[in-house]
Amino acid sequence: MLLVSTVKLSSIDNILSPSNECSHSGDLDGKIKALEQIDKKILKPVAEYLENTGESYRILVVTDHKTLLETRAHSAEPVPFVLFDSENRQPFDDGKAFSEISGEKGAFFESGQALADYFFRNS
Repeated sequence: MLLVSTVKLSSIDNILSPSNECSHSGDLDGKIKALEQIDKKILKPVAEYLENTGESYRILVVTDHKTLLETRAHSAEPVPFVLFDSENRQPFDDGKAFSEISGEKGAFFESGQALADYFFRNS
């Protein structure tokens, strides 16, 4: 809610879209920079805000699809996700990284709905 109320939706798209576009063009350095901007301009402010409320919270970061640098195309392969719980700061998935590879080797949910159910049921 904080994000939508403080940032214009077009600005959000300008922050999120470049990582996908860089994948389509095979630009690894650009994709890394784009993901760093998502961390800086979206995730960090939201996490800091939630931390400062003093209340417990959970954050789920997930994409709707993979766009592989290798093929420069969308993929139906599992996507990586990050799940953070302020009440349980232990790594959810044995501390695996948020990467294309972790989408293949990390925790797996059969569908986005199953992941959402897990996220909301266990909060």
